Amino acid sequence: MIQFEPSMTEEDELWGKTHRENWIHLQHRVQDFIEGLAYRTEDNIVVVSHGVWIECCLKTFCPEALGNRRVYNCDAFACRYISKGNRFQRLEMVCQI
Repeated sequence: MIQFEPSMTEEDELWGKTHRENWIHLQHRVQDFIEGLAYRTEDNIVVVSHGVWIECCLKTFCPEALGNRRVYNCDAFACRYISKGNRFQRLEMVCQI
């Protein structure tokens, strides 16, 4: 089953000819998403996104996984998401696949 995030729309409100999302805003968006995963009940979840989003996520929550490496579109990573009592704890066992 595929389930899209309810907030997704056809229009990208975060992009415009004169406006770009900055790294701080991206970090907040990534953090909100990651914290929201703690409420999911599935055992396996696939997250598909742009390379910069994944790079921001890994640099924020598991910086040792990337070092100075960049993440590009079509790169794929696997990890364990650890939560306790509906609260995100950490990402672990991050590896590029």
